[in-house]
Amino acid sequence: MKSFCFVALFLLQLCNISTSLPPFRRRNEYTPLLFFTVPKGTVDENDKMDKIVRSLEKSSGIKVQRLDILRSRSAKKLYDKLTEGSLRSDFPLLYHRESLQRVYGLADVDLVRSWSKGRLLPVEEVEEKDVSFLGGG
Repeated sequence: MKSFCFVALFLLQLCNISTSLPPFRRRNEYTPLLFFTVPKGTVDENDKMDKIVRSLEKSSGIKVQRLDILRSRSAKKLYDKLTEGSLRSDFPLLYHRESLQRVYGLADVDLVRSWSKGRLLPVEEVEEKDVSFLGGG
């Protein structure tokens, strides 16, 4: 009888321990904010933008999902899809899923803060590249 009680208590403890432990793999919570990045030290503009985004995360309490385009094939495909047809500097890229706003290249803190809140960003004029044809025209 004592062994039965011991086994029952052991199983009860085992059940309590298994429910209190976090799952092996924790899923990321949804965030509308994406930051397409590369490993640290690869691109200086990326490192500076990462500092801006980190400081904004600390001060505002927001979460920005980082997608490394050199380490993840799916992140690279999404990055290519979002930047196709763009004449701007493509990297680094901040993308807001809900407002569909994009911030290309190195930006100031105020612009990144507005982007994170989903506010309408100012439209910057992009200079188109001159195309010259050989052989007349």
